Amino acid sequence: MDEDIKSHLAAIEEWLARHRTSTRPVHGLSSDERKQLQAVEKSIQQLSASGVSIPDELRQLKLQLSAKDVIRPVTASTRERAAEVSEIVGALSKLTQTARAVHNSLKTPGKSPVSKQRFEVSLGELIAHGHLAPDDRLEFSWQKAGPVFEGKVRADGTLMAKTPAGWKPFESLSAAATAIGECSLNGWLHWRRINDDGSRTTLKDVRARYLNEGGAQ
Repeated sequence: MDEDIKSHLAAIEEWLARHRTSTRPVHGLSSDERKQLQAVEKSIQQLSASGVSIPDELRQLKLQLSAKDVIRPVTASTRERAAEVSEIVGALSKLTQTARAVHNSLKTPGKSPVSKQRFEVSLGELIAHGHLAPDDRLEFSWQKAGPVFEGKVRADGTLMAKTPAGWKPFESLSAAATAIGECSLNGWLHWRRINDDGSRTTLKDVRARYLNEGGAQ
């Protein structure tokens, strides 16, 4: 764990431990005293309504309870607590900033370089490293049960594709796919190699195998 994060966490834990054990004086009335005050006030109201003189003892008890049931002014202890809370808020803010910085620094190394490099792979590289051969048969289709077009890779890494207008050279798989399909298409996904056993492998998978073996590094 980052040392800055450790130091901030330690400060927070120390603050929490100190305030778990701290005690604060309880101001105001307890629940029993509040009930007593309410009973005294009710008795005084009833006696007054009946025209009976209110005993001095009852008046004195009300004054004592009422004096205790007040909002206390801000004391030095309260100000100290407020300052400590402000300090812990500042520590939490620093901790958040440090954690975010650590997170951002880890994001870049954690990303796979393949996502950036895979589109830099060329047909020529695949041929040079034995993942494709100039005599490999290729086919292209982008619609289920749609037309299928032939293709082949040339030794120089360009693609010859049989379009509706005849055979034409293309610099990339996607350029050929887009020209034939008349819409933007991912050539790596829609061009397939016809294997010797009759199975098909998309050139996207051929490229992935090359990258998994350490290509394009």
